[in-house]
Amino acid sequence: MNTLDAPRPSQFSTGSTPLRSAYNCVFAAMYNHLVQDHRLSLRIESLYITKSLLQLWQFDGLLCPFLPEEMVRSFMRGTGLRMTFPDVGNVESALAFARDHLARRRVLSVAVNLRYDVLEPLTFDNDFWHLQLMVEPLVDGGFRMYDQFEDKFFVYTEDRMRLAIDTGFNRRISGQFTPFMVIEVDDLEGTAAKLAEAGETNAQVQAALRDYPLKHNLDHAVQSVRHLRRYATERPSAEVMYRVMNYHLIIQKSREALIDALVVRGLAPPEFTATLVERWSQVRALLGVILMRRDLGEFDRLEDVYRQLIELEEGVFRSLGECSP
Repeated sequence: MNTLDAPRPSQFSTGSTPLRSAYNCVFAAMYNHLVQDHRLSLRIESLYITKSLLQLWQFDGLLCPFLPEEMVRSFMRGTGLRMTFPDVGNVESALAFARDHLARRRVLSVAVNLRYDVLEPLTFDNDFWHLQLMVEPLVDGGFRMYDQFEDKFFVYTEDRMRLAIDTGFNRRISGQFTPFMVIEVDDLEGTAAKLAEAGETNAQVQAALRDYPLKHNLDHAVQSVRHLRRYATERPSAEVMYRVMNYHLIIQKSREALIDALVVRGLAPPEFTATLVERWSQVRALLGVILMRRDLGEFDRLEDVYRQLIELEEGVFRSLGECSP
C-alpha cells in the first residue's frame, strides 16, 4: 500500500463530519476528539482566539507562540471537559489500548517522535508535543493515521508505531507510559450547552486585537535574536535549524488562522491582512539565510526587522479591533 495515498477510512466517508487540520496539532486534536468521539458542535477557532493568541515568547533563543496546551486547558475550564493521558503500561500494551479505543470511538491522539514520522521524518529525535491522530486499526497490525498539520492521511506499520511512541516525552509523568491524549466529557448535555456559551464572538475577537501585547512581543523578539547571535561563531545543528524555523512557521500560521476568522466574520478584507502573513513568511526566510551565513552584523539588523514587523502587526490588528462589528 502506498502510505501517502492511503484511502480515507470508511468511518470518514461522505456524509460524516470531516476531520479538521489546524496550525497546531494540540488544538486540532482537541477539536477532532470533541466532534468525532463526542458529537459536540463548536468552531475550531473558538479554541485559540484568546488574548494569548498574539503573544510571542522567547524560549532558549526560539521565538514561539503561546503554549497551545495552556490555551486548551484555559478553554476547558468550566466546560466539563478533561484532557487525560492514560497510563498504558508499556509499548506492547499501548498498541492493544489503541485498537480497543478505536473499536469504541473514532479517533485517538498519539504523541510521536518525528524521527519516525512517515510524511516528513527527521534525522534527529523530536518528541515534544507532536500529536498525530489514529483513525483506524489495520488487519496487518498497523494503523491508518491523519496528520493534523499537513491535512493528509497515511499509514504506520506496527513496528514503526512502536518506535514512534517509545520516547522520553511519553514517559514524562514519573513511572507512567502515556503516549495517548484523550478528551473526556463528564456531562455531554451540560458540556454542549457550555460550549455554545463559550464559543468566541466578534467581541472576543476584537478584544484580542485591541489588547495586542506590543512591548511584550518586542522584548521577547529582541531577546530571541540576541540569543541566536551565538550562531555567528557556532554552527547551528540540524535540530536547532528545525526548531527555529518550525516555531517561526507556527507563529505565521497562527496569524493566518486569526486572519481567516476575521475575514469570515467580515471584520477584515483578505487583501488588507494578506500582507502581514507574507511579511512573516519573508522574515522566516531571512532568518534561515542569516543562520546559514552566520554574519554577526546580519543578526544585529534582524533586531530591527523584527521591530518593524511587530510594530506593523500591532498597527494592523489594533485598527481592526477598533472597527465596529
